[in-house]
Amino acid sequence: SANSSPLWLRARLRWFQKAWFAVRQLGANEPLQATQFTEGRIETTNLREEPLQLSSEALPSLLKNSRLKRTLLARAPLLPSFLERRPDAMAGAPLRVVFRSESGVEVSAEGQLVAPGSIGSDVKARLRSSKKVVTGKLVSQGQVEVSL
Repeated sequence: SANSSPLWLRARLRWFQKAWFAVRQLGANEPLQATQFTEGRIETTNLREEPLQLSSEALPSLLKNSRLKRTLLARAPLLPSFLERRPDAMAGAPLRVVFRSESGVEVSAEGQLVAPGSIGSDVKARLRSSKKVVTGKLVSQGQVEVSL
């Protein structure tokens, strides 16, 4: 009818996501394995950050190169802020520096890593022959690619 008042409805929205949970309490610096985690659902409505959402195939490789920054309680979700990745290559590690031009020409030289780095990240390498420092992408533990 024309004289009816509006109807107000109060609702509470809750968000849920898949997440990885610790099976038992895990200490900082403890070696991590996929068997220490189980997949489940968590309410993320009030979480400050999203839980890690990885497939069961991707979890072991992430854990292999990571450590916990602090203790993770049993049945607590694995959040990105709890993990710290170990570098894939350490400072001083010998490696091959490959210079690659846009036309596909490659030249390589021996060098060593200036600082620790992770595969896929930009790193600095010192060339053995000239001592010059170059910046490139770490493509494996023993190789840096520099685009020309």
